[in-house]
Amino acid sequence: MIQEPLYILAFLSLLVVAAEWLCRKTVLKYLSSSLVVIILGAIFANLNLIPSASNASPVYDGIFAYVAPLSIFFLLLGV
Repeated sequence: MIQEPLYILAFLSLLVVAAEWLCRKTVLKYLSSSLVVIILGAIFANLNLIPSASNASPVYDGIFAYVAPLSIFFLLLGV
C-alpha cells in the first residue's frame, strides 16, 4: 500500500483522469465522472492499493474538506 502523500495524490489524480476517459469512451457515459471516481476509489481502497479513510493520510483531510463536497455537488447536477 502506498503511504507517501505525493504518490497518493498522484494516484487519485490518475483515477480522475481514468474516470473522465471512461465516461467519454465507454458505456459509463450514462453515469457522471464524479460517481465513477468514487466507485474506482472505493475499489482500489478495498484492494489495499491506496489507504482507506480508516488508515487516513493527510491528503485525505484536504480531499474530504474540499473535493468530496464539490464532487457530490457535481454528481447531483448530473441527476
